[in-house]
Amino acid sequence: MEKPMNKACLKFLLIISCGLLTACARPQTINQLTELTPEKEFNYSSNYECIYSKTLTNVVAVPFVSGADAFLDRDKERAWFSTHFSLLLIKNEGEKGTNIQLFRHKRGAAFGHLNDVVEYLANDPCKKETNNIILEPETRSMAKVFFYRVGNGKHFSPKGLHVYCNGKELSELNNYQYSSHSFKPDKYSFSAKWDLMKKPLFEGINLGKKTIEIDLKPGEMYFINYKIIQDYQKTSSTERQSIIGKILSNKHMESANFVQEARNVALQKLKLCKPAK
Repeated sequence: MEKPMNKACLKFLLIISCGLLTACARPQTINQLTELTPEKEFNYSSNYECIYSKTLTNVVAVPFVSGADAFLDRDKERAWFSTHFSLLLIKNEGEKGTNIQLFRHKRGAAFGHLNDVVEYLANDPCKKETNNIILEPETRSMAKVFFYRVGNGKHFSPKGLHVYCNGKELSELNNYQYSSHSFKPDKYSFSAKWDLMKKPLFEGINLGKKTIEIDLKPGEMYFINYKIIQDYQKTSSTERQSIIGKILSNKHMESANFVQEARNVALQKLKLCKPAK
């Protein structure tokens, strides 16, 4: 008598079947998806980028099967999460706050695309958000430098960015993380390097060692963003399937470098960041 197929095997076959059906179907563009009637809609008073960053770090950055891409467009004050058949659009609407809409093709709805993101957003993740950052230098005779990693365009997920001062490591930064350090006034050379095994081969051309030199003054603060800018193109099926596919695919990254930012710009970004571990 044959043994019944166990639940793990059934689940595996279901995932494979759904993946094949999805891969064979024609993906929907963002314009096509936004022509559909929104399946769900939320309106919150919180900042749109706070909602995006919270969802990114707590849901999308965690390994999951929906295969969503994440995008941020500061120029148009919007962000979105997308699969080939679903789109969750987050828009700043000024005094009205933030509007969130879920658009799903019938295949996206059938396969539960972005369900985990929608579940997380059912309650405003930034409703009770507080981020108290000690800004001023400890004494007026010292200078203070903030390093953070907040980019634009398609989300760049790899970890392993190490920040150094005159060759000595200060911190390791992931997306939406920051570190702060006090220095005696002097000229310093700050650099950033990636872990060799964590630096993706298909974007390696933009991820060489970056250096910025600053003459730090007493009582002053400096804000340095390791800014990664990517395009707004979805990850292709070829890219998802293998490392070879990633190497042969179109590159998404446009630039990656240290950028010294003004205080008012930096503070808006630091409010979204968590301290680096």
